[in-house]
Amino acid sequence: MDHETPTHPLIAKEIRNTGSWQEWKEQWERNRQSDIALEGLIRYGWNVRTANKEEEIERALLYLDIADGHLSAAHFAKESGCAEKPVWTGLETLFGNVMGLSEIRLLLAKRAFEALSLKFFRKEPSAPHYRKAQWLELIEDARVFEKIVWFLRSAERGTLGLLNLRNLPDSMPPEAPHSDAFRAFVMDFVQKTWGRKFDEARVEMLAALGKLELLLDEATFPLSHAGYLKLQKIAFGTRYRFPNGGASYRAPQSLEEASLAGSEAARIALILGANRRERRRLLGITAPARETGTGELKVA
Repeated sequence: MDHETPTHPLIAKEIRNTGSWQEWKEQWERNRQSDIALEGLIRYGWNVRTANKEEEIERALLYLDIADGHLSAAHFAKESGCAEKPVWTGLETLFGNVMGLSEIRLLLAKRAFEALSLKFFRKEPSAPHYRKAQWLELIEDARVFEKIVWFLRSAERGTLGLLNLRNLPDSMPPEAPHSDAFRAFVMDFVQKTWGRKFDEARVEMLAALGKLELLLDEATFPLSHAGYLKLQKIAFGTRYRFPNGGASYRAPQSLEEASLAGSEAARIALILGANRRERRRLLGITAPARETGTGELKVA
């Protein structure tokens, strides 16, 4: 029995590529409801061609906006202010296809974070013929710099006042997708932008990474007064358990108390404060000797 070979379903489709960033943006604005369409746009938006550096900047800013809050659906529930109503979604999930809108938004934010990790945060190999990481190419633009600082802002501190960043959990298991690349990016960002404004924000980033000891290298990481005050605020904003306090937690009354309780921020602040006082004392001693040229050390 003869059968006609059916036309392949893809043959009937007029397939064309999304040829430009402007075309991608038009599709993004049109697709305001379809979860699958939005996921596809987010997944592949970084693959479309950009016409110039301004479009590259625009894409980076939008993806950072979309990825914000990718760690918790609670961010979206709080911002929307709407009651959660379970709906069916076609998105690939680990927990079935019925979930609240906040969880769907969370999945889409995760897709944007994955794209950023693969295309924007990723550190390129050091061989000279490789293109350097895209964020390094765009960071001189103040909008990109300030948006990254915003993306890495601190989260609301809980009962114990522990500091972490809204988009970087206080611990990321090695097996978590993109965790190593993202933490390496945060560290790289801190080092390569040191000296630009928002010192206090970078102090928070180092605290979240457990790298505050880098501030002891004052030649490489000179700390502004605002940054030093942020160190103190981190120490005083955390509640600790003290040797004479039993099982209860309380805020410290001094940096020394906080350091005793294990605060790295307090320990670094105490060392830096002592260094500054000693530096002023030595400068006060040596200044008269330099002025007279006698070599004598006199206290003014």
